[in-house]
Amino acid sequence: MKVIKVELVQDKIIPEFKRLKFTVENKSLKDILLRGLHPYIVRNDQGYGSSLNYTSQAMIKSIKHRLNEDKNMIDYKDYCSKFYEGGNYNSWYNIKLYDESGIPEDLNRISESLYFVNEFSYDKLVKIVTKSVKERWDYKLAKNILTSSKGEFNNVRRFLKQFDKNIVLRKWCDLNNYDLSTILSVDDFKDYNKTIINHGLKALNFRYEYAIKDFVTEDGYLSFKPRIEQFTLKINKGDICLFYNCHLKKNNKIRFIPDIENIDDRKEYLSFADSIVQNKRYCFSLDIEKTERLLKTAEISFPNLNYEEAETLTESKADVREDIRVNAFEAGLIVDDEYTNYSLASILRDYGEKVSGVKEELINRIVKLLVRLYNKSKYELDKYFTTKFIRVDSISCSRSSEEPIYFNPQIRNGSLKQSVISIYILKHLRAKRILSSEWENTSYSVEELANALINRKVILNGSFMKA
Repeated sequence: MKVIKVELVQDKIIPEFKRLKFTVENKSLKDILLRGLHPYIVRNDQGYGSSLNYTSQAMIKSIKHRLNEDKNMIDYKDYCSKFYEGGNYNSWYNIKLYDESGIPEDLNRISESLYFVNEFSYDKLVKIVTKSVKERWDYKLAKNILTSSKGEFNNVRRFLKQFDKNIVLRKWCDLNNYDLSTILSVDDFKDYNKTIINHGLKALNFRYEYAIKDFVTEDGYLSFKPRIEQFTLKINKGDICLFYNCHLKKNNKIRFIPDIENIDDRKEYLSFADSIVQNKRYCFSLDIEKTERLLKTAEISFPNLNYEEAETLTESKADVREDIRVNAFEAGLIVDDEYTNYSLASILRDYGEKVSGVKEELINRIVKLLVRLYNKSKYELDKYFTTKFIRVDSISCSRSSEEPIYFNPQIRNGSLKQSVISIYILKHLRAKRILSSEWENTSYSVEELANALINRKVILNGSFMKA
């Protein structure tokens, strides 16, 4: 697997300063998990219009975050600025995400915008940069420092006349007629140290060398935490793919937990487990070395990798078998006061009601309508709910369309059906668990319950299964 090697190397222009250098190397899965080396997963589509994968985004954000910590910042604020830790990591405007070696360009931009030093002082900075500018002195540097320090055209012309009275300057482009690097020297700008620094450096941002210890191991590999304990595996099995959420346990064994979305795939999961551990179990454990051998045909990813916050455990899913499914129903979407005036008027129109008026009037009209619809369908609802139902949390059972509620066609096919059912449930729900037509809450009228539902003063949730 790929990881990133990090080094501090001498800057090519000013060797007294150092730069970050990133290279890609291969390490074992064991190194990544037990030493916390950052797993570097490169996308296949590294061109324009793609996006950095999540692990690369987490890496870049974490590097910036650590470089921004106060302990790593030099004291001279003019030459120490924080990185913006956000970013959408998309390659718009013809910006490539990766360089030719596969390193994200965001890492290269961090390297290009930052110098590292053992110690920092302004006087020492002036001395080093002035020396470097003298060694690289040319027309471009001379012109940039001249125009930046003197500003207006007349000031520039007056300054140059001090060195050569024969110089003729009528406009800015006339500067190109003279070799400024021979007319002027760096010493001519000894009172403009900041200008020399601004044009002599590629970046105006410094950090102490020890800052990289916050994200680099002693042997120089990118790492943000001591262990990485979660990853996912996608295993290709012909026409289907098997997905496992994998967890590194304290005994350094990896626990495989299947993520089964299709009941029909269960046999494949059992068959795969049998081929690996000679036991047809959905969940099983492997050591790291055996897990790594699976990577020859499997795809690994780290979707929950988060260095700045506590990782959340990946939940595996599995559907309930048809032969043990518990049939239940839920009260569906009800009409409430978040509906727009247009939507409320449309509902009233469907039932032949008046549709004009402000929102409060429309809501009051729907409340009255719900009361009438409830009274019309109460007989059939009582008949249906003669059998007791038990309210359970939605996650405790499987929803089924095999438990429909049939009653008055005008209500059954209308947009207020679920609201009518919800009112009935609230009216006949005892101890918040038992739903039966044999018991009725007389503390609230139907109109009061309708009003509470539509104004979201009461909420009905959960599923209902036959007792």
